[in-house]
Amino acid sequence: MRLASRFGRTNSIRQERPLTNDELIQVVPSIFSEEKHNSRSERYTYIPTITLLDKLRDEGFQPFFACQSRVRDEDKRGHTKHMVRLRREGGSKGKEVPEIILLNSHDGSSSYQMIPGMFRFVCTNGLVCGTSFGEIRVPHKGDVVGQVIEGAYEVLGIFDKVAESVDVMKSINLTKEESKELLKKTNAYFLRYTNNWDTKNKSEFWFVIKDGKEDIDFYKSKIRNQIKKGLKNCIVKKVSCEEIAKYGYEVYKKAFDNYNTTLTIASQDKFHEDTLKNKHYDYFAVYSRLENGTEDKMIAYSSNLIEGSSCNYKTIKFDPDYLSLYPSYALIHEMNKYYLNELSLDFVNDGARSISHDTNIQSYLIQKFDFRKAFCKLNIDYRWDIELLIKILFPFKNIIKKCNNKITNKLSVLLLQEEIKRSYE
Repeated sequence: MRLASRFGRTNSIRQERPLTNDELIQVVPSIFSEEKHNSRSERYTYIPTITLLDKLRDEGFQPFFACQSRVRDEDKRGHTKHMVRLRREGGSKGKEVPEIILLNSHDGSSSYQMIPGMFRFVCTNGLVCGTSFGEIRVPHKGDVVGQVIEGAYEVLGIFDKVAESVDVMKSINLTKEESKELLKKTNAYFLRYTNNWDTKNKSEFWFVIKDGKEDIDFYKSKIRNQIKKGLKNCIVKKVSCEEIAKYGYEVYKKAFDNYNTTLTIASQDKFHEDTLKNKHYDYFAVYSRLENGTEDKMIAYSSNLIEGSSCNYKTIKFDPDYLSLYPSYALIHEMNKYYLNELSLDFVNDGARSISHDTNIQSYLIQKFDFRKAFCKLNIDYRWDIELLIKILFPFKNIIKKCNNKITNKLSVLLLQEEIKRSYE
């Protein structure tokens, strides 16, 4: 899917319920512009976004996400480029979510664009199908307002085709020949994918998830007290990626220094750069609380990615010097409450199991916060030379595991992965 315009630094708002006009106007006022910006010529045709939004609302589509570009000239704040994502009300619970993306501006910074798409949630990966189902892209020239509104109804009719296409795609499995061709084209060592998601049968591969509502009263008294201590000692709040980029490196560095790993720590510049690349993530930060109740310094953070009807806790870091304040209990509880209770997502997850070892954070989530293992099947297709190597070395996996150097450690992980794959055969 390709948008007619790109967004840099943005103001944004997101909810898993319909956004109200009062919420939208506070963050994305350009949606409500009643006329074009005075810098536009007579040839520029004004296309009112709020009129289009109301038409789509009448058809059952509701906005859940909106953003607009930040501007240096405040005079353009009410006219600059903006984007609205809409879903059918109550339609975010399925595996496939129909969406409409609406892009527009009133100052010449963007053409009008409307894209119908289908969001498909697959474990911790998301797929959006949009361009193959059609789109409307209109420059602000000529008599186009009526055509745009008519086009909105055309877009709505596309979703029947989308549903049919999704059903067809669901029935298609990757063949061995297709897998080999894909490996050849990409030069990847192997393809790894899962199926039989959240099967009742226990398996050697799983994702760590929590479904249901977050309720402190459901926990044992010791956990309840630790959560309450964390909330008393700390302040947990949703923050911007800029906040993490500016203050999160010390937390990242201290957490990394506490790891038993041969990996190299990222520089502060690299950390800053990588964080700002992920503006579409949610960020939560934990601050130590001063005696007067105000926040002191950042002592923990988490980067999270909403994917369909779930949220993946991608990265969670704690400053080990402040663990006595119980920041982990406060952070996990508040994030669970936000995503499971306020946004009503189906579940939150901390990703797939580690191949080589049980991770401390996943064990912690299972033991303390009632996360569970969602079992599934691990599938792996190898490039021909890697497949040959695996066949030769697999009988010696226990010997290789006992060796301790960079090469044998990597081989050991590959062989452990192969062992998990063979456990299903």
